[in-house]
Amino acid sequence: MLHAINGISNGFSPTKLIAFLLIFLFPMLAVAAAKAKTFESCVAPSYFGACNPYVPGVIGSAISKKGFAVYTTWPGGPAEKGGICAGDIIVGFNGISASTLDNDQILKQMVSTSPGPVTLTVQRAKEKKQVRLDRAKETALISLSKQRYTKFVGFGSQLMMVPEDESNNQIRALEAYEKRLARHYGYKVVEGFEPVPTPTPKSAIRELRQLWSGMGPRTPVMNVGIGGFRYSIGAYLMALKDPEQALISIVLPNSPAYHAGLLPGDQVLEINGDALSGLGVNEFRSLFRKTDAPSIITLKVKRGDSVTTVKVMPETSEELEQSNPTSYLPFYAGRQDNHSFFVGAHVFFDATNGRAMVSRVDYPSPAFDAGLHPGDLILSINNSPSRQLTRAKISALLLPADRAPIDLHIKRLGKQLSFKITPATHAEELAGIGRKMTKHGPAAESCPG
Repeated sequence: MLHAINGISNGFSPTKLIAFLLIFLFPMLAVAAAKAKTFESCVAPSYFGACNPYVPGVIGSAISKKGFAVYTTWPGGPAEKGGICAGDIIVGFNGISASTLDNDQILKQMVSTSPGPVTLTVQRAKEKKQVRLDRAKETALISLSKQRYTKFVGFGSQLMMVPEDESNNQIRALEAYEKRLARHYGYKVVEGFEPVPTPTPKSAIRELRQLWSGMGPRTPVMNVGIGGFRYSIGAYLMALKDPEQALISIVLPNSPAYHAGLLPGDQVLEINGDALSGLGVNEFRSLFRKTDAPSIITLKVKRGDSVTTVKVMPETSEELEQSNPTSYLPFYAGRQDNHSFFVGAHVFFDATNGRAMVSRVDYPSPAFDAGLHPGDLILSINNSPSRQLTRAKISALLLPADRAPIDLHIKRLGKQLSFKITPATHAEELAGIGRKMTKHGPAAESCPG
């Protein structure tokens, strides 16, 4: 840009140069600045087109015709101040009963592009009450938890929550690591979507991104692994409505589905001769229960204009886990007890070369208090080099049986750092921020159970 201005100024008078800057250059810079500002303001989850929406401050899941089941509330947010607790079900929105709404409609009632008030009908056990509250921007709620959102392109979500003092360079290090892994295993990372096998058509990626984000005209009904509980081919099937279709949504690296050549976006027409068109959720589940056995699964698949038959031998859950080169640790065996010990760090582990990198840090947690960050490359745990560790060992260290301190030696942006982290219970960590663990999930101290 400097050379261009110098070249123009040689033939321009100072007056003409100023006019050029005002007419051409400054508007360009203004547009660039506006785009940057828009990007920053939109670095928050997007709900049906709402950029950085105003929300009540509850976390949970929508249940068609029943309401919104609350797992927890944002600490200090509108819902918590209004007395909403984990385990509550929101069954009405400004007088509209959830019994008349499907999943998408329930979620749309929860968010708004403006901070106006909302009256929620909240059911707890057999009692109902009206709670009137003002929605808050989700970015503001996140900051109450000493965290922020940052854009992320890698395995998992496009947006990730990190500590407020997190370095963007650190996130880019994690991102680069995951991109290298993806390329190594024949995958490519797609912004805003899970990594996909390299041959996946661009048209399929566009369609799946639209479906996952909920921004398109079609809506997923369910997403389920192909196989049963004990056996799987390593691919997930997304059932749609309007029109009814069943698409492969995710193919795990090195899985039977991957080696059979299945790709995200493939439309599955039949499984073992059973047509999928017109099946409801219960029929889908019954169909997959039939495949919970060590026998070949035959899929009739449509890709573009061609239809082919693919035979895949499923693996047990253990075999599939071992064949998958990457893992998110720790492994959680069921719901964590209120008094079980934890560290609060999550690790992305590549078993083929023993590289382990912190992918997430919980709040509140001992790892958060110690200053551990996503993107930290783990060099050793308790003096054991990461290349000598296994999935099971790392998982056990992150979910220890006692308070024995854990020594972590990490590398962060070229610098080596050491941490001594003492595990704590969930109850202790939550009490530190004025909360408690109930049978339904984390909640304010004033909540029951």
